[in-house]
Amino acid sequence: MVEPENGQVGRVTFKGLPATLLAVICLLWLEAVAVAVLAVVQIVNTFTQVAQTFTGAIAEDALLLAIAGLFGWLGWLLLNRRAGARNPSVAMHLLALAIGYFMAKGGLVAAGAIVLAVCVVAIVLLVLPSTTRALGIK
Repeated sequence: MVEPENGQVGRVTFKGLPATLLAVICLLWLEAVAVAVLAVVQIVNTFTQVAQTFTGAIAEDALLLAIAGLFGWLGWLLLNRRAGARNPSVAMHLLALAIGYFMAKGGLVAAGAIVLAVCVVAIVLLVLPSTTRALGIK
């Protein structure tokens, strides 16, 4: 956990965090913002367009918001050097690899390639020795 400076409890600093950990935190937060924007677009579509089932559309919206929150929360936990956040972060990116693959195969080649690249980079950054050491994982 990051120690507070000057006796200020709860203040998070970037001092001492390796670049790999900072990079993966930024990636997680960018992913959270991207999924949140997608969730807002889907919520607008839910209420302005006809859906096959309204319940299904609401469930999709809620799932997107939950995923966005999870990405942001995992980034926050890693910022605070919580070692337990690394494995769920890797798992989320492994799951997203399949999404990127099917996006690319389904005709969204550029978007799928971006998702695949971000996932691979994030997984590599999460398992690098400097990140592992910074999180206190042996």
